[in-house]
Amino acid sequence: MTAGFRGAPEPASTEAPITFALKRSGKPSNHWLLTAMLVIAGGLLAFLVWGLMQWDLAREQREREAVRAFLDAHTQHMVQALKAAASNAENPAPSGGALSEAWFQQAFGRPLNDTFGFEQNFLLDQDGQVLYASSSGQSLSPGALEDMKPALRQIVQQAQAQKEASGVVSQGKLSGLAAVRAVTVSRAPGTRTAGGAGPVYAVTVDLLNQDLFRELGQNFNAGAFHLQEGAGPTTTTLALRDMVDGRPISITWPEDRPGLTFLKQVAPPVALLSTFLLAMCVLMLREARRSAAALAESEAQATILASQDTLTGLANRAQVLAQLQNVLMDLPPERGVALMFVDLDSFKDINDTLGHAAGDTLLRTVGDRLSACAAPSGLAGRIGGDEFVLLMPFAHAREVDGIVAAVFRSLEQTIAIDGAELGVSASIGIALAPHDATYGDDLMRRADMALYRAKHMGRSAAVRFQPHFERELQHRLTLETELAEALERGQFSMVYQPQVDLETRRIVGLEALVRWNHPQRGRLLPGEFLWVAEGTRLITRIDAWVLRHACLEAKAFGGISLAVNMSPVNLRYPGMAERILDVLRETGFPPERLEIELTESAMLDSGRDVKETLDRLRAHGVRLALDDFGTGHASLLHVRNFPVTKIKIDRSFIANLGVERDAASIVEHVIRLGRSLGITLTAEGVDNLEQVRFLRAFGAQQAQGFLFSAPLPAAAAADLVAQNREQFQTTRRPPGRSVPPV
Repeated sequence: MTAGFRGAPEPASTEAPITFALKRSGKPSNHWLLTAMLVIAGGLLAFLVWGLMQWDLAREQREREAVRAFLDAHTQHMVQALKAAASNAENPAPSGGALSEAWFQQAFGRPLNDTFGFEQNFLLDQDGQVLYASSSGQSLSPGALEDMKPALRQIVQQAQAQKEASGVVSQGKLSGLAAVRAVTVSRAPGTRTAGGAGPVYAVTVDLLNQDLFRELGQNFNAGAFHLQEGAGPTTTTLALRDMVDGRPISITWPEDRPGLTFLKQVAPPVALLSTFLLAMCVLMLREARRSAAALAESEAQATILASQDTLTGLANRAQVLAQLQNVLMDLPPERGVALMFVDLDSFKDINDTLGHAAGDTLLRTVGDRLSACAAPSGLAGRIGGDEFVLLMPFAHAREVDGIVAAVFRSLEQTIAIDGAELGVSASIGIALAPHDATYGDDLMRRADMALYRAKHMGRSAAVRFQPHFERELQHRLTLETELAEALERGQFSMVYQPQVDLETRRIVGLEALVRWNHPQRGRLLPGEFLWVAEGTRLITRIDAWVLRHACLEAKAFGGISLAVNMSPVNLRYPGMAERILDVLRETGFPPERLEIELTESAMLDSGRDVKETLDRLRAHGVRLALDDFGTGHASLLHVRNFPVTKIKIDRSFIANLGVERDAASIVEHVIRLGRSLGITLTAEGVDNLEQVRFLRAFGAQQAQGFLFSAPLPAAAAADLVAQNREQFQTTRRPPGRSVPPV
């Protein structure tokens, strides 16, 4: 059955259809990380090389300064030695006062050569003329002396220019260091002299040879020194000038670069280690990239899973709501969106009968069919259990009727599972935007209200939200709150209506009925509030309260049975049989006197757990009655699968006895089948004697109704049972006579 869809937008739209899709995330790149690591590694290596080079350069500069300092110090040593020799020369000359070569050797040459190791020694006059010359203690050859004269004259000139005749230093002659000092010596006539009277200059030269270099090397640990012509390399040299001709010469020594040496020593292992580390970095980066890609894929998959139902692959509740919010924000004025809640009617039976695997197959198949109905522009989702949702854009309200019809046609096709052909039906609740709501949460709530109504209408029903649903929902919520308060404040009470044997007029049982003494609305019947309680956990508390109080009060009724209604919701809870048996033990009420009344829906919607609960109760003597038989879809074939001891024929059939032919036929048929199965038949709502005659003629055993008594409080019911028992004992009316009210 489908409801009308008034109030939806009618004009046609030229807008593109609204579509719904899931988004996937991309993969990140890590190339920048490898580049950064290589740049950092290269920078660190370059900084290390530069630092070692600067260390070497600084060391070379210190060596150069040390060599120069050594030469300067040695020159000063030569000056001091020459002073000492000059002091001896200024003493009186030997006998005869002649300045002979022998005297020169004794006074200057040998002391300076033998004592101090200065190889060349000279005496010059103020004009630069050589008076005496020796080399290594021997007279200098004329040829060698000629080569030395220019340099010697220059030395004398430098000494004269300095005004102080001592401490003059000069480098020269591929040779070495020279020192000069003016001395005063006596000159005898006939001595070999040049120039006139005046100071005589003593000059000593220490050659730059291996002896001097050995001393330099020992003092400064500078390695093997040697002298070369020309300028040396830019490092590990000390530039000098030849004292004879001014040519450039240099002292060189081996390069000692500890930084470079260290770098050369560690370069192979560092290169190997660097290669290894680089390879490790590359591998780690590859692994990191793979992990990042896997993580990105995992995140993308997690995003998909977070928005999809894992069983059916449809959108889940969060994704449906997100898509609904998005489409409502961008909804053109001339278009609408239908939100449909689709709930399967018989899923629990299939799941309990064939197993969860078959139930999963059924859900996947239904999901595929609903997805096909939603294509190409709609969205299908599963929001929990056997409840699905369709989000369908439309341009005209009449399109929604076609969508609903297509859904029903799709579900009507049987589904083959484990060799069984299963038929599926569903209830559909519908809310339209923007007519019924403009926000996603409101639209979903109102579609759920419509589904609630559709399920109460029966199978294969479709209901669109109506404004009064919301008012009724508010009323229901208010009742829930008040019911909870009623349990806490003791506002419930019990009344009892007798069940009479039609042949003997004897009261064989009492049905316990709960009443709510509402502080504002007065006494309320179960039909006015239990429907609310059955949608919440309150029904469990109310049923427990009713059972306990009825058992306590019914102990005063004698040996007759007590019928107590039980909600089918409670029978599905694990351990319900034990809870009922515990109440019987606590109150001391005999199990064989208790009769649990169940509705047809309790049988139809029950599974294996409910049947086990009923079997356990029956095994302990508790009787089971099927209430309101004929109003649902149960049949006696269903009843045979459960340990039912009584069937109560619904009052709607009894009221039509003698009025509608079909009613009498149905009642007669039910009574005959029940008696053939050995099940007691009780007729509800018996209000007149004509109904009694029909029932007796059909073979019904018991009746209940206002003809016999209205529901009474416990004390009044106990008095009625006592009076009936006394009347039954004193007056036994023969069968066939009319049964007067009790």
